[in-house]
Amino acid sequence: MEFLIEITPDDLPGLLEKDIEATTKELMQDLAKFLPTEARAVIDESSAGGKLYPRSSRTGFKRFHQASAKGQAPAKDSFELYNSFKATMGGDLSVTFEMAGHAAFLDPLIGGSFNRPFIEPAFIKVLKQIQ
Repeated sequence: MEFLIEITPDDLPGLLEKDIEATTKELMQDLAKFLPTEARAVIDESSAGGKLYPRSSRTGFKRFHQASAKGQAPAKDSFELYNSFKATMGGDLSVTFEMAGHAAFLDPLIGGSFNRPFIEPAFIKVLKQIQ
């Protein structure tokens, strides 16, 4: 059995555009769904290798903070950052990823000079997950 499917050159741009747009929309939805979780996972999986700082929360009780080193994701107990991750769809083809303001100083992907990457590794984890 044979059958012929014919697409004229005039049909091609519209068909490709619709397919690309649908695929892009699906990708953006997956990013919005998974990026906050994966950003937290990158921080959870990081082994802090920076300086150890004492913190005092009550008299006579000392707690310590293990900072991250350059090239590592932010420290696990960076709770303000960790709890601030939120992603929302901004129309069909964009995602807004919100996080604490000091993140701008941390991740080099968004101009941070402290070199504590977490966005790009999270983005890569999402892409691997949705393949």
